[in-house]
Amino acid sequence: MPQTPPPLRCWRLNDLLLKPPHNLQRINLRLAEFYDRNDTNEVSVQTLWEAHKSYVRGELISLSAYTHKVITQNVSDLQRKISRLESLHKRSLLASHLDELTAYRTELKNLLSSAKAYLTARLKHYAHGDKPTRFMLAQIKHRKAKSFIANIRNSAGTEFHKTTDIACEFSSFYKELYNLKSPNASDKPKSDLIAEFLASLQLPQATPTQIKDLCSPISALEIKEAIMASPKNKSPGPDGLTTFYYISCLSPYLEKLYYSALSGHPFHGQTLMAQITVIHKEGKDPSLCGNYRPILLLNFYLKIFQK
Repeated sequence: MPQTPPPLRCWRLNDLLLKPPHNLQRINLRLAEFYDRNDTNEVSVQTLWEAHKSYVRGELISLSAYTHKVITQNVSDLQRKISRLESLHKRSLLASHLDELTAYRTELKNLLSSAKAYLTARLKHYAHGDKPTRFMLAQIKHRKAKSFIANIRNSAGTEFHKTTDIACEFSSFYKELYNLKSPNASDKPKSDLIAEFLASLQLPQATPTQIKDLCSPISALEIKEAIMASPKNKSPGPDGLTTFYYISCLSPYLEKLYYSALSGHPFHGQTLMAQITVIHKEGKDPSLCGNYRPILLLNFYLKIFQK
């Protein structure tokens, strides 16, 4: 589509990077150093949390580049050794040269086997992904008609056709729908009105024991149990950090963040950001924003906080 801007690439952590114990140990050490250096009274817990994500993202990108460089160098060294030994074995026919050659070939095979599936997938997409083949058609067959939004009409009857205008109209629609106005807005609901409304409802009452449990601070054990009970291999939120990262690295630091939020210090706006995908409701007018169902992709630690 000529009016469609190129899609924004969102960084996402590759869990395979943290599978080796030495890589995981390195990231945990960097996190401990970061918090020891910056966890002071001058910096709020929420600001420190947002800063940590930028810091660890840089460390993970650096680690990924270093790991790729090391693997590439090892493969190159093994190939040179194998080539040299093949030449020696052809001339000498010694059994020692053959044994050494077999060992190097096995080492090279083991080194490449871990990345074989990933490289095969990349090769397949490179060869067939953007070409008019059955592979490409299978990828877009069920996606194109459902995800394409030709135009959107606002409440005043004005139609928008450009992708940027359609996105702005959806943003305005959901801001109005969910009352996402400035915190200082004059028509913001007051706490006494909210309490009065809730009191008028026939809601079940919690027992004193349940109230005590609900008001108690969130423990590290509860956070760990909630993380472990969460579905694995789910898409990460806007920060790109996966479930495996939070399980392996961040359980101790989440406790302080949650305690601060429950103590009256709200999350930053950046923390509450989400990626929104809209799905058309069948049988409804596709030119109205209200006829689409929003699917929000939140950051993983917010899902854990909700539990």
